[in-house]
Amino acid sequence: MNRTAFGILDALPDGIMVVDADVRIAWTSTTAARLFGHQADDLVGRPVVELLHPDDQALAMIGFSSLEPNETTPEVDLRIRRQDDSWGVVAVRAANRLDHPDIAGLVVAVRENSPALANSAVSNDRLRTMLDTSSDLTLLLDRDGVVQWASAAATRLLGHLRREVIGRPWSALVHPDDQDVFARFRSATESDGGGRSLIDARLVDRQGEWRRFELHVTNRVGDPTVDGIILSARDVTRLRDTENLLWQAIEKAQLGVVEIDADGVILSANDALTRLIDEPADAMTGRVLGEALDEDERLRFERELTLLRSGLIEVARTELRWPGRNGAKRAPWLSLRVSRVSSDSSAPPRLMAFATDVTVQKRDATRSRAERQALVRESNHDPLTAVLNRRGLMQRIRPILERSALSHETLALLFVDLDDFKTINDRFGHQAGDIVLAAVASRLSNGVRAGDIVGRYGGDEFVVLARVADRHEAASLAHRLAGQIAEPFTVESESRTVGASIGIALNEHTASVDRLLQEADAAMYRQKRSRQTNRGSERT
Repeated sequence: MNRTAFGILDALPDGIMVVDADVRIAWTSTTAARLFGHQADDLVGRPVVELLHPDDQALAMIGFSSLEPNETTPEVDLRIRRQDDSWGVVAVRAANRLDHPDIAGLVVAVRENSPALANSAVSNDRLRTMLDTSSDLTLLLDRDGVVQWASAAATRLLGHLRREVIGRPWSALVHPDDQDVFARFRSATESDGGGRSLIDARLVDRQGEWRRFELHVTNRVGDPTVDGIILSARDVTRLRDTENLLWQAIEKAQLGVVEIDADGVILSANDALTRLIDEPADAMTGRVLGEALDEDERLRFERELTLLRSGLIEVARTELRWPGRNGAKRAPWLSLRVSRVSSDSSAPPRLMAFATDVTVQKRDATRSRAERQALVRESNHDPLTAVLNRRGLMQRIRPILERSALSHETLALLFVDLDDFKTINDRFGHQAGDIVLAAVASRLSNGVRAGDIVGRYGGDEFVVLARVADRHEAASLAHRLAGQIAEPFTVESESRTVGASIGIALNEHTASVDRLLQEADAAMYRQKRSRQTNRGSERT
């Protein structure tokens, strides 16, 4: 990006930031830095999450990670930490430009929002009304785990009256087999940070029945406005019952299932997978699920697993050829869909990978891709000489010339026309002429450097596009190619030669392929007429 562009961005009323693939600030305008109360140089390289309010970090990360290429998020309000540790509110909108070669990041527009939002407080009555209308159970516990306040959902979900819950130890509501959950919960509240936990536990209702809940525990002991522990409980009894039925069905199904830990290490596999890959479960245990992936795909898959463990995405996907004991020839292709099935984040999460055999689809796709590539090559190459045809030449040359206008690279377009080629066709026939054309194309291809382009323009005309330092080097190349073409051919057991007239045009004043072809063609005809004139003078 040039200085003018930077100056324009700095002059905008909204701040602009570029966030790289690691969610670190790669560049920031002066306006954006000012909103954060920092100098621009102090922000570059810092993780974005460091600048966000703890309660807003998950929202921002989910928004960033789910953004598709060229997609833009709706505007959201986020609380940001300024340099003086005060909180401000900014309206943020992000656009995914990770695939853009000059940006390679998320473009984030930031504008200041109402300062009142940062410190606004909802009245106690209004807050309680909001909490009471929630379908989730909300409890406020003191440092010792005694219930200080309960929302109306205590009655709706568990049948307890509020006065029966308030003042009771939280542990009295928890199933005896889940008391270790309570112990982990207590350890999570010992610090005065803003720690959070996600826990599964059974809670008792008024009739003494146990119901399963997913518990979101937030430690606000160090916050003087709360000085306690906030617990939000969602009834997942039906969900867990459904999951149990699902796992029973999976065990009987043909769907391969692998249980892995947070690092992708295989912990167990069902019978369907062992049949699918013809390998016993104990041979898989301890191996890393993504070990068979190439490096780029493995790194991408590991990043997705990290996001999955953090709860920022719901599914991680990949395809791999299972490195089984029977060798590569029989190794099946598997499509893997990895989901998080444990909601207890106090221990490293376990993940489930569902495997589907896609060997047949992969084989068919590979065959179709090869067929498409063959069709493209056939449409762009001359069947007689195997070099590019006129259509292929235009497709290859045009973008190279356009880029050279920006890079100031010197290119030479050589227009090659064979001399006296009609004599060979007339004397030996068109089959002999085809042999000569194929041999000329081969000599041209062998006579240029890697990256240079050779194609048959039509009839006995060829085109070469070469990178050169100057016109002198282009002339040397043309002289050398003409000499190689002039080497004798064996046609019908006879040694024959053909000459070549070569016109040269450089991209000094134009990036138009049509203009260069016209210039090179005109130069070729001047050379051909000059040779004919010289031969006529010699005969005279």
